[in-house]
Amino acid sequence: MNLEYYISYLWGYISTYALHLINVFTEYPLIVRICSIGVTLFALAALVVFCLLIKLYRKRHKEYKIINNLDSKYREPLRNIILDEDNLSVYEVSRLMKYNRSEPFSKREFRWFTRLLRDVRLECEDKANENNVNSIMRAIDFDTYAAYTLKHASMDGKMRLTRSLRFLGNHIKMDEAIAKLRKSKVVVLKKTALFTYAWNNPNEALKYFDSDEFEKYCCLYDMMIFHDIMKRNATRGYSFPDLLNWINIPERKKSKALFVREMRYLGISDKCDALIQIYKESKDAVMNKEIVTNWGFFKFQDAEQLMVDTYSYQEEVVQCAILEAIRTIMSGKFSDFLHSAYMDATDYNVKIESIKSLFAYHRQGCLNIDIEKIVKPGDENLFKYFREVE
Repeated sequence: MNLEYYISYLWGYISTYALHLINVFTEYPLIVRICSIGVTLFALAALVVFCLLIKLYRKRHKEYKIINNLDSKYREPLRNIILDEDNLSVYEVSRLMKYNRSEPFSKREFRWFTRLLRDVRLECEDKANENNVNSIMRAIDFDTYAAYTLKHASMDGKMRLTRSLRFLGNHIKMDEAIAKLRKSKVVVLKKTALFTYAWNNPNEALKYFDSDEFEKYCCLYDMMIFHDIMKRNATRGYSFPDLLNWINIPERKKSKALFVREMRYLGISDKCDALIQIYKESKDAVMNKEIVTNWGFFKFQDAEQLMVDTYSYQEEVVQCAILEAIRTIMSGKFSDFLHSAYMDATDYNVKIESIKSLFAYHRQGCLNIDIEKIVKPGDENLFKYFREVE
């Protein structure tokens, strides 16, 4: 009974005091009341932001503490185990890591341990003992954690793990889980899963990059991943289909140009002559630019005359590529062409490339005209610059 009395008394005191404050506040001018309310709301917002920052700091501090503890405890043991030439059992791996299987990692610790294992695995890429990597993952029951994360984690968590599986996927049975992610309606997650699946299977990569989906959602990240996949399989001696065969199947502008560019990056020079017919039939400027760039990169002289003959009706980006290829190949046969290309140039970039090519021919003694006598009015500074810059 006394408790109820004190509660009612306290409530009455608070409500009476609040009403008094409201009455005093309403007596102030309108502008003062508006400013007071604004200052109060601003102070409350600042307090909320400050509390959120404190919470974020505490979370980050805890994350860094976990990372540092895992790194100091497991990095060297992991490195030694992965580089060990002897095949170690799960028990031996657990003992060397000092990992107690009866006290497994928490979800947060597992996340950062996965990143640590991935980084150490990449550092030991060429010397890694794959059997020991497999034993490490079995020792920490990685399959169970990965399956749970790919099913229940947030979008960022799924993507992080999927990227890590690209480098650890040989050692776990995640095909079914990855296959489900590849059917996701979220494009970025679907791409991440597909690239992980294709990391050791170049046929899958080629099928994706020759699909309508790639044409629709193409971005720079896709091209970078494609190059990484192709380079990895080429350097490791893995077989993959001839890129030229994929270029010749039904028209796909972006993927075709990508495959031609990849020939250059992988050093596939024996297909330059096969690109001649494709160049003749193609009306896509991006595709033609990549083909011409390949010819210049590999100094393929057999295509020089074709480039010169088709120069006039190509788009500006292709014309720039042709001029660059001509001066890279440097056969010395097309002095008159470079002169006419400069005189007819209306696009600024084409003019720049033609002047650079003229000076390249001039320095090699292949220019059969006086370069000082062909300067058009207004181009004096350009010629002066390229004369001095070299």
